[in-house]
Amino acid sequence: MTANDRAERRLMTLNGSTIAIQAAHEMRTPLAALRLELEEALTHRDAADPFMALKEALHSAERLENTMVALLRLLQRDASSQACGEHRWPEHGESGPTGP
Repeated sequence: MTANDRAERRLMTLNGSTIAIQAAHEMRTPLAALRLELEEALTHRDAADPFMALKEALHSAERLENTMVALLRLLQRDASSQACGEHRWPEHGESGPTGP
């Protein structure tokens, strides 16, 4: 294994880690909102409008689902480009060959 191969592997690992970190951060917000809305509805059962609480929770669940779909598309595109011998350079938005 050459130094270029090792560097390329390291970049690919970092790229995957960055995607995972960003995905976790993006999913955290709608998931926290969903939990808060459900807890609020349970805490104030007599004062809360159950229809409105469910509607808000559904909206948060849809945001979470959209984030997951976007993440899956990104990972599929990345896997596809790697299978074709290309690697995306995230800092420049460029792609290049992964071969020697």
